[in-house]
Amino acid sequence: EGAMQDLEKGKQNPARQKQQNAADKLKEVADKLDQMQSSVEMTMMQENMNDLRMILNNLIKLSFDQEELMVDFRNVNLTDPRFVTLSQQQLKIRDDAKIVEDSLRSLAERAFQIQSFVTREVNDMNQHMEEAMTAIRDRKKNVASGKQQFVMTSMNNLALLLDDVLTQM
Repeated sequence: EGAMQDLEKGKQNPARQKQQNAADKLKEVADKLDQMQSSVEMTMMQENMNDLRMILNNLIKLSFDQEELMVDFRNVNLTDPRFVTLSQQQLKIRDDAKIVEDSLRSLAERAFQIQSFVTREVNDMNQHMEEAMTAIRDRKKNVASGKQQFVMTSMNNLALLLDDVLTQM
C-alpha cells in the first residue's frame, strides 16, 4: 500500500524501496514455509519408519512363535493333553497375526508399490493358517506342521520386504 501511495504521488525511489522490502519479507515467509514443510515431512518419515519397525518386530516375533509351536507339534503325541494347549497357542498366533495384518494392509494402502506383494503374502499367510487350524482339529499333525511352515514363510517374506523398505528409507 505504501508503495502504491508513493507511486501515485510520483515518488519512485521510496516506492521501489518499499516494494523491495515487501519482496524480501515474502521471500522470508516462503523460506519459513519450506522449512516447516521439510520438518513435517521429516517427522512423518520418522513416524513411518517407527511404524515399519514395529510391524517388522511383530512379524519376526510371530514367525519365531510359529516356528517354536511347529517344533512342539512335531514332538507331541496326538493323545498327549498338551496337544490341546498347543492348539490354543495356534489360535493365539492367528489372533496376533490379525493385528499385524491390519497394520500391513494399512501400510499397503499408503504405499502402492508394495500393495500387491503385501496383499498376496497376507492372503497366503491367512490361508495356510486356516489350513493348519483345520489339520490340527482333524489331528493331522504332519499336515498341520507343513501348513505352519508355509505360514512362517509368508511372515518371513513380509519381514524381508519391510526390512528392505526400511533400509531404503
